[in-house]
Amino acid sequence: MLVCAALKGTFRKLVWLLLKSALTISAQAANLEHAQDAGAMSPKCGMSIVDGIRGIQALEDLQPHELLVQLPFSSMIAAQPWSFKGPPTGVSQKYWAASTMSMRAVAVAAAELHQGSASKFAAYFAHVPVAFDSLGYWTDEELQELQDADLIAQAKAKRFVPQQEFERLKASQPSTAITLTEWQRATELVVSRAFAISVNSGPSVSEVTALLTMGISLAMWLWRSHPIAGKWLLAGTLSTAVASRAVVVAFALYDVKTIALLPIIDDLNHALVANVESRLTIKSSWQMLWEYGRWEQALELKAGAAGIPAGHQVVTTYGNHSSAFLLLNYGFVVPDNPFQPYILHAFREQVEAASGLLPARLKAMQGLPDWSRLEQVPLYWQGFRQADLAALQRILSPAHHHSTSQGEPAEVHMVQVLRNILARERASWSSSLKQDLSLLAATPSNGRRHLAYRAASKSANC
Repeated sequence: MLVCAALKGTFRKLVWLLLKSALTISAQAANLEHAQDAGAMSPKCGMSIVDGIRGIQALEDLQPHELLVQLPFSSMIAAQPWSFKGPPTGVSQKYWAASTMSMRAVAVAAAELHQGSASKFAAYFAHVPVAFDSLGYWTDEELQELQDADLIAQAKAKRFVPQQEFERLKASQPSTAITLTEWQRATELVVSRAFAISVNSGPSVSEVTALLTMGISLAMWLWRSHPIAGKWLLAGTLSTAVASRAVVVAFALYDVKTIALLPIIDDLNHALVANVESRLTIKSSWQMLWEYGRWEQALELKAGAAGIPAGHQVVTTYGNHSSAFLLLNYGFVVPDNPFQPYILHAFREQVEAASGLLPARLKAMQGLPDWSRLEQVPLYWQGFRQADLAALQRILSPAHHHSTSQGEPAEVHMVQVLRNILARERASWSSSLKQDLSLLAATPSNGRRHLAYRAASKSANC
């Protein structure tokens, strides 16, 4: 099957949050209050708790593209790809230079975790989970319920990644004070909660124009009394303007990315469709210079094009990922995931996670002279709906009379597979989270519990 115990991760996270609700809510409230005091978050946003799940909601109507959060880079846990600053304490230059941006983010997070209460991110660490539900933490018995060899192999490989990376760190710097436990938690935080940010924006044309106008005006005024100083100021203004735009162009051409943990934005809940938009920019406002004492990259989070009504949750999205990807990396699946693709084989009662293709690919298959070729040519279909099933029934009509080796029309077999998948999908995701939890069945396995049903099953009963 594609996912085992579909809401396992969500349920366990809900239980954890309920058990730790006092600590979680208190820490989050302190985190948001600190953000608002620092001017990083709009006072129109505030904390919300829905069914024990923390989040951020609009306290007042938010206009389209209204600024919600302005998070300077110094308030993120990340490695700056444009910075000449070396690795954090406890991480060698050798390891740093040979690591990906993701592992650099892990190193930064581990170094902050090692500082404990002395870290400026202590409030953030206090209210994020300390237990994770990604497949790397599932037992072999639980993984077998997935009935997906590829997914199981990926899950088992994830178990050893933190330890292998930590051994590489220790080999490059045996004296490091960072512990394996801190490294493991940092790894899970980055894998399950970090955002990939494209560093392809910077000062806008209007900001550069304002800088040029002010600099040139001041230089010309200074030139009259101090020609040399005026020349230097003019040259510096022009070079700064050109360099700032050149950096933006270079980042855009090479699509430079960084991986970051975002303490304030991480408090947002997730939905299939976000109602916010974000932009990483070099803030050149006097407010940023006054507050942080330097020009600094900052992530701006704004309301989406439709705005956000008062009382509504401010939500972001995990992106266009299949349920297998979400389960592997985050430990949960999304109800009625529109990005959940399947591969269908005519002679194998299987459903696997894969990349979706257009329905036209499926229509073209009816012209194949030999239906046995379908065993080598997977059919892709994304987002099953009743209308889709009806179309498939027409396309793969038994009128073709192509039979399998067992004497069963291949078209009928495929339509039956589709019908079964559709029925399971609807049965699995038709109810709310509370109704789904009523289907919970006790299955002792290292103290974990599993849901009794399966979503999008690829079992032999399909």
